[in-house]
Amino acid sequence: MPASLTRLSKLQFLGLSYCKMLKSLPEIPRRVGQVWIDGCSSLEVCNLVDSAAFRAINCFKLAENMNALTLLKKELKAFANSRKMFDIMMPGSEIPEWFSNQESGSLIMIRLPINLRRDSQWIGVACCCIFSSNDASRDEKQRISCRAYIYCRNSEQASCNRSIFRGRNDRRIDWSGWGLREPIMKDHLFLRYWSRDKLYPSSENKYDDCETTNLWATHCLDKKCDELNVSFSERGVKVKEVWF
Repeated sequence: MPASLTRLSKLQFLGLSYCKMLKSLPEIPRRVGQVWIDGCSSLEVCNLVDSAAFRAINCFKLAENMNALTLLKKELKAFANSRKMFDIMMPGSEIPEWFSNQESGSLIMIRLPINLRRDSQWIGVACCCIFSSNDASRDEKQRISCRAYIYCRNSEQASCNRSIFRGRNDRRIDWSGWGLREPIMKDHLFLRYWSRDKLYPSSENKYDDCETTNLWATHCLDKKCDELNVSFSERGVKVKEVWF
């Protein structure tokens, strides 16, 4: 690849999948939103600075020289809360050291800290899963998706006659995924990050209170109830571990 690639300041998508002879990539322009290098089996070096989506399916040589945690740290150091979300998908069977909480199945439930929206030290949420091909579905088109909702679940509400009942507010944060053009050969890691501003857009105050069907209720009495639910769904692949 020519080094002049860095001068393509308006480039938003870089697709180099299945370039079998490609061995290295120069520094990629910062404005590139997506980098797809699936099946680049000879690729060993990729100078990625910033990308909202980085796909490196079956790039095993590259995975020997860089890992998802390295990319995550680079993204957070450079852009912190300015990038609302990003994905990393590449070979891997070990959960990065930053992730210490494991959930069984494909569902994660994360209780969010109180006053999260006003805490400048709290920049976002990252979660990841390890997935592999489903041997029983090798002829099926493969796809893995991630869905995220914030719930103000079972929070207590007060009415004018002091009775207590329960309200519920569910707000979709994200529901998107990736289709895979060819079967994955070994375990892969799918990491997704949402910034604080993605979870709680600062310009939208309508999420400050729980919604309820009872018109007497005006405020949540328990602000600790906010919970982020993240689920991974699969077709033709199998989710083995989920961490956050």
